Amino acid sequence: MTYFPFDSQTCNIHLNSLDYFAEELEFRLVSNQVTTIGHYNIDAEWSVVSTKVATGQITVSTHIYNRVRVMFQVARKPLFAILNIVIPIVTISILSMMVFLVPVESGEKLSFSLSALLSLAVFMSFITEQIPASSEKAPLLVIYLTLMVLLNALSVVSTVLVLLCHYRGHVNRETAACGGKGKKNIPASRTLNNTLLLLFMGVVIGITIGIMAKMTNNN
Repeated sequence: MTYFPFDSQTCNIHLNSLDYFAEELEFRLVSNQVTTIGHYNIDAEWSVVSTKVATGQITVSTHIYNRVRVMFQVARKPLFAILNIVIPIVTISILSMMVFLVPVESGEKLSFSLSALLSLAVFMSFITEQIPASSEKAPLLVIYLTLMVLLNALSVVSTVLVLLCHYRGHVNRETAACGGKGKKNIPASRTLNNTLLLLFMGVVIGITIGIMAKMTNNN
């Protein structure tokens, strides 16, 4: 499941004859390929890539038996997951970084960032329902979503810092104006906001391109 939804799976079917020893029963293959599959219905989620048939032997209690191994390699059709999972996650991940473009005076910066974080959390719960639970190899899509949630959480913290810097600077400017100092400084919150925008956008785009490249080039 590492490359979900661009993964492929190999299914092996072993046909053993334990009633006859190897010297009593021998399997001879007509072909090494499965040429026809009876009553096979085209599946909307999986497609059969290749098939193979091979003979072998197994040993059970010092006795040797012949067996036939049928191998099916199937690939997942990724269109459904791309339209319903991948594209929305990438879109929300990029839009979540746009919080640094929202003016502080609008009062919507923090709510915008929290809404994006909650949206990613909802998609994470949806993906965990679609993927079998396993701790051996985490899917790249789950790793990507986890990184985006962490980055979005950091953007929430950064938004709070920008707001604190803005309003503290606003109070300082008002105090200076009351004291007769007409000096006007460039808001430090604007510089911090623009720096964070470039930093987060660069990280998000870099991670997105890297993860998606690995997912699609799994061969």
